[in-house]
Amino acid sequence: MDAAWALPESPYDLLGVADDCSTADVKKAYRDMARLFHPDRNTDAKDIETRTAHFLKIKKAYETLQDPGSRKLYDGCLLARERLVRKNLYKYAVSNTPEFRDV
Repeated sequence: MDAAWALPESPYDLLGVADDCSTADVKKAYRDMARLFHPDRNTDAKDIETRTAHFLKIKKAYETLQDPGSRKLYDGCLLARERLVRKNLYKYAVSNTPEFRDV
């Protein structure tokens, strides 16, 4: 897939949980992921920057999904973004496909 069409990882993907999971599931997944990627627990010198960056993404994902207000806001923005992407992909397909140009 072209990098221009790639969507960034969602907090759900980062934590490995479903979008309809409970806050308890989010907390458990965060603890498991934090154990794997926390810079203090994994002191491999060559990989410390990558693990730290990934840990910060995991922490931000947890903060977003743990708070009901920010989770609701994120889910609303996610739905709007998916609708926009689908709409733009449809327009692109229609305008660049010979079968649709004649319609």
